[in-house]
Amino acid sequence: MVSRLRVLLLTEYFYPDEASTGRLLGELFLVIKQRRPAWTVDVVTGRRPYRATNHNPLPRREEWEDIRIRRYRTLRAQSDGFARRAASDLVFSASAALSAALLQYDVLFVVTNPPLMPMVLNLLGSARRPTVYLIHDLYPDVPVALGLWRRESRFTRTLRRLQARSLQRSERVVVLGDGMKDFLVQEYGVPSGKIAVIPNWTTMGLGKPRTAPASDGEFVVLYSGNIGRFQDFHTLLEGAERLRDHSTIRFEIAGDGARAIWLRNEARNRGLSNMVFRPYLRDAEYTQTLRRASLGLITLEPGMEALGVPSKTYNLLAAGLPLIAVLGPESDVARIIATHGVGYRVDHGDAEAFSRSIVEAAADPDRYSEMSLQAIEYVNREATLDVAVERYVEEIERAAMMGRAHVAAPS
Repeated sequence: MVSRLRVLLLTEYFYPDEASTGRLLGELFLVIKQRRPAWTVDVVTGRRPYRATNHNPLPRREEWEDIRIRRYRTLRAQSDGFARRAASDLVFSASAALSAALLQYDVLFVVTNPPLMPMVLNLLGSARRPTVYLIHDLYPDVPVALGLWRRESRFTRTLRRLQARSLQRSERVVVLGDGMKDFLVQEYGVPSGKIAVIPNWTTMGLGKPRTAPASDGEFVVLYSGNIGRFQDFHTLLEGAERLRDHSTIRFEIAGDGARAIWLRNEARNRGLSNMVFRPYLRDAEYTQTLRRASLGLITLEPGMEALGVPSKTYNLLAAGLPLIAVLGPESDVARIIATHGVGYRVDHGDAEAFSRSIVEAAADPDRYSEMSLQAIEYVNREATLDVAVERYVEEIERAAMMGRAHVAAPS
């Protein structure tokens, strides 16, 4: 155990942000600091939460639970176009790089929020200490998989070289699933032993196994979160069309994002009265909604399976909600479903299998209750904050010891 350590965390989103990345990192480093009180933790983050509800930026400096937070300006808003988002990423990344150059620390913990930040750090020579590199969004591979960027363009090739350098220079690389680990090994040649797979977690209290699939006579399929480019909503729309005559089956979509207006318009144009929309849900409302829901929807666009593990997966399972997942069989969510029996997986575009799975879940209370039980047991074993903290502390300490070994090695 490394008793004293100075850790610098670079992330665009952190406490008090309630969105996924900021909330998860706040939970993680709060407990790390509690478990390692002799460590000092500094955070460089942005002044605007991901879901900003007003125009007042967060304070530039704050100390929260003995964690020192420095915040820098970002330009980003959820409705921004690509050019403004890229400019915001570069502005924040440059500020983070300056902090990394000036502050004293033993281990740098850098997150791909924004996605370009690790590459900017290496380009400017700011990642001068042992580094733990946590990957949420891998660029340029995500926009290439979505068909937004050409793989062979000069711009994409340049970013891939910078990404490869970031991966090479990091002592430890952390990913959320085995799919991403395999991708890094195959596409970037990262040694398998350098990569740690640490799933996200939920701090929601575990629900009770459900004995019946319907609540108040309704069977609710819930999608909650980002309505963006990463998700396949075509299968959802076509499946909802097939189920329009099932009066007890309803789809509830809670969230916002780049494709929210499009999805609302599509549902209206198709006359989908069985699909309702709500804004992002706050904690108490989210918990109540999970209790009313019957199935939790997870969906990723084709090509995204190796590049992302939706964090909502663990909240849904913790609530005892079986999953209906629209994604390929190689994805980490598909592996969880197949291994632990916590729901259904259907291929992209297979609206018939999608609708059939929902009808089967509604009609078979015995199988439904078993999936609900397995969901809760899976989270209790593998997706708790305690498990994640132990693994992250281990990775930070390994990076620190590797850095010390490099310093001690004869030149």
